[in-house]
Amino acid sequence: MAPLDREKMPMHYFRVKAEYDRDKSLYAEADLTIIVDDVNDNSPKFESSTYSKVIPEDLYIGDTVLDVRARDEDTGSNAAILYSITNNGGANSVFRIGQSSGSITVDKTLDRETVQQYSLAIQASDQGSPPKTDQATVRITVTDVNDCVPQFSKREYTAIIPEDIKPGQLVLTVSASDQDLGTNAEVVYSFGSGNDQGLFSINRINGQIKVNKKLDYEYIPVHTLFVVAQDKGDSPNYNETSVEIILKDVNDNAPQFFNSDFQEVVSERENVGHTFARVQAFDDDDELNQQIVYSLVESNLPFGINSQTGDLYLTRKLDREKVDLYVFHVKAEDKGKPPLSNRAKVTVNVGDINDNPPKFSKSVYFGSVEENARPGTTIVQVTATDPDLGQSNIVYTFHASTPNNRRCFRMSPRTGVITLSRCKLDYSKTRFYSLTVKAMDSHLESFASVRINVTDSNTHKPNFEQRIYRQRISEATAVGGRVLVVKATDDDQGLNAKLTYTIVRSQRDFRINPNTGEITVSHPLDRESTPQYRFEVSATDHGNPPFKGSANVHITVTDVNDNKPRFLQSNYGKSILENVRPGTRVLEVSAVDDDEGSNKAIIYSFAANGDGGGAFQIDSTQGVIRTLMSLDRETIPEYELTVVCFRQGTSINEVISESQGHAGRRS
Repeated sequence: MAPLDREKMPMHYFRVKAEYDRDKSLYAEADLTIIVDDVNDNSPKFESSTYSKVIPEDLYIGDTVLDVRARDEDTGSNAAILYSITNNGGANSVFRIGQSSGSITVDKTLDRETVQQYSLAIQASDQGSPPKTDQATVRITVTDVNDCVPQFSKREYTAIIPEDIKPGQLVLTVSASDQDLGTNAEVVYSFGSGNDQGLFSINRINGQIKVNKKLDYEYIPVHTLFVVAQDKGDSPNYNETSVEIILKDVNDNAPQFFNSDFQEVVSERENVGHTFARVQAFDDDDELNQQIVYSLVESNLPFGINSQTGDLYLTRKLDREKVDLYVFHVKAEDKGKPPLSNRAKVTVNVGDINDNPPKFSKSVYFGSVEENARPGTTIVQVTATDPDLGQSNIVYTFHASTPNNRRCFRMSPRTGVITLSRCKLDYSKTRFYSLTVKAMDSHLESFASVRINVTDSNTHKPNFEQRIYRQRISEATAVGGRVLVVKATDDDQGLNAKLTYTIVRSQRDFRINPNTGEITVSHPLDRESTPQYRFEVSATDHGNPPFKGSANVHITVTDVNDNKPRFLQSNYGKSILENVRPGTRVLEVSAVDDDEGSNKAIIYSFAANGDGGGAFQIDSTQGVIRTLMSLDRETIPEYELTVVCFRQGTSINEVISESQGHAGRRS
């Protein structure tokens, strides 16, 4: 018989028959069922001997990693499976497994940066007696989650650099690392704050901080920058550190005076050693670069200077009458290497002591005034200067020695201007006045003489010698040729009698000499265009106000034979009978000349070979053409005559104009 196997056939069904051996017809039958009881002869069996799972490291405690399953073909307690982790210690303690469910869950916080991979030994055990087991391996790989913050290599960074470092030079390098993987671990750098003016730049990849603009220790000696390191995760993490950049002073600032131009007044009374001013400068640098030494640039001055304080003092007595103004320079130099310096201008005006009288610019002044001048007319100004200061304190007056002459004049006590008072001057009675004037400061005085001449006033009007000037002039007179001279006289004197001649209305063809009155041709003349000219000339004196006289000029332009005669027609035509008698009038030609008199007399003649073969004649003065012989149309039906005209007295070679005539014969 074969052994029983419940797992293959848990029940057996068959029919049982009982019969007599003697009588086979007697029998009985019954159905029999045999149930095979289980024996724990099967071990649990995992669905897979090896499980693999990839999970992120940010799973929460209690989150399911995966489920493992085992089967046992037994029944009852022999098939009841319990799951366990057999190597659940150390790092593997972060997981647990459901004893009945086989569900593996997170029991502790995962950290990929600590453990990246786990290998769990899972056991499935039935509850038979004795129990049977099976083993499976679960490999769990933990993937990175951006849960790490970049960490700088230092808590803070410090760099010391000179203030004259060039843009583009390296200051320092910051470095941060991130324990995540991939892009979660890639770090980029940037400034958080402290670089508002853009003085520095940072390489976002390697963290190099460089100078971006010119630095100035005197403006900002210490720069505190905050640098941010940020990873490239989807939800990036960042960290921040401080960078302190300390500038070392460089002697790049020259001393600066508080005032570049000092103005001082020092009285010439002050004694040697007197301090009269302090010039001060400042230097934005530090330490020795900031310490200043003062000195005078120029030498041979009556001044000294304290090298530490900049105090200016007298080294010898001043004398304003010798030197009233000093201009010099003070140098401020620092103690840097190399030293830098600057200069300031100092102007010292020497204060005056009034020990000199006023001094007139002239000993004698001359002035003139017209006899009809109005009261208040300015005649002359006297001026005095005082070697001392305060010339505005000089007062001008007439000296009492000339009381009679003073009554016609007034003088401004401040300006020295002498004007006419309400006095009637008469050139015929008094032609000059002599005065004495005085200039006085606070207590010293000086004197000068003034001579005033009375001048004749402009009382006469210029008069021409003729009211109308008539002149004949050839039209051939060249430009610049003299026409005539007009002359006027003025009974006044001086400028009042000086005359200037003008043509009242501008003339293109003539001009007048303003000083002599000579009239000349200024443009070529043409009698045929303008045979006569009439214009007005004036003579104006130089008085104030000026007076003017006038005269008329009549100019007649005489003819010059400068025009050619010309025919009124260039062609003439006439028909005549062939049987007319000799001497018969045919036609009359006519010419004109724009000249006048004998210059316009015209002589007519036939041109050479222009008389129709001698068949015609022409009246030399009238231009009448007549037949000279009998005409025969059958022989010559048409004649072409050429007539020329001449000026009277010219030769045949001096042809002025010609005309053609046609004579046809009628039968």
